Amino acid sequence: MIKQKMKIDVKFMGTFGLKQPGHRQLTTSVLKLPGGSCVKDLFDHYKIPMDREYAAIIHGRVAKPDDTLSEGMVVSLFQAAYGG
Repeated sequence: MIKQKMKIDVKFMGTFGLKQPGHRQLTTSVLKLPGGSCVKDLFDHYKIPMDREYAAIIHGRVAKPDDTLSEGMVVSLFQAAYGG
């Protein structure tokens, strides 16, 4: 059975979008993923490691790798900032 594709709006925060291949100043992207996809699938699509240096924010909270995504959802991707 083929799963229906859903559209997710992805916002790249800070300089995150500069790290995406083929994009000089990418700030937003619309991504089509199979229904039932989770945050880990989004990270896998962009080849982003699931570690403490990166975070996905959904509805104002840090998302977990197994959180399910849904049609029309807005996901903000952050890279950790260090310094003082």
